[in-house]
Amino acid sequence: MKISTVIVILLIVCSLPAYAVSPVNEEVIKNAQTYGIVRSQLEVAEFLAPWSAYEEKAAKIAESTERAYLYTPYLLIAVDAREKNQAKKPVKVGDSEQILSDYAGYLCFSVTLYGDTPQFADKISAVIKQGNKRLSAHDLTSTPAERTSMANGSKPLYVTRSYLYFLEKDIELSKPIMLLVMTGEKQIHSFYFDLAKIN
Repeated sequence: MKISTVIVILLIVCSLPAYAVSPVNEEVIKNAQTYGIVRSQLEVAEFLAPWSAYEEKAAKIAESTERAYLYTPYLLIAVDAREKNQAKKPVKVGDSEQILSDYAGYLCFSVTLYGDTPQFADKISAVIKQGNKRLSAHDLTSTPAERTSMANGSKPLYVTRSYLYFLEKDIELSKPIMLLVMTGEKQIHSFYFDLAKIN
C-alpha cells in the first residue's frame, strides 16, 4: 500500500510542468487573463508577488527593499488583462498572442533599485548566473533615478527601474538562477529565482 502511494505521488510530481516558460496554449492564455481580471484591484506589489524576489542581502522587507520581477509569459498576459480591465477595455486572446510574440525568445525582468545619489544607477549592467555559466543581458533599459519620499538616515533616497532581457535559449529553464545587477557605484544587487517553481 505504501509503495503504490509513493509511486502515485511521484507520478503526479513528475508530470507537473516547469512553469517559468511553459508552452502557452489558449487555455493557459485564458487562465492568465482571468488571473489578471480577478486580481485587477490589488496593489501592484501584491499582484506581482508570486513573480518577485527581494535583494538577497536585504535586512528586512520594507517599501524601500530592492526587488526584481520575472515577467513570464503567464505574467505578461495577466498584467495586460489587469490593465485592460482597469481601463474598462475588452480583454482579447489576440492581444495576448501579440504580447507573447513581442517577447518570444526572451526571459524578461524588471528591477527596482535604491541609492543615495541621482547617479547611483548610471552604467547599470546585469548577468544571470546559473551553475558555472554567466550570461550577460541581451538588452537593458533604465529609467533616470528619481528622488523618493523615503529617507535613508539623513540622506535622500533615489529609485530607478530597469528592464532586463536575456536570451531564453541560453538558460536552463528547470534550474534556479541568480540575477546580478551591477550599478555604476560598483554595488552588486542579487536576486534568486527558482525558475521551475514560477508560473
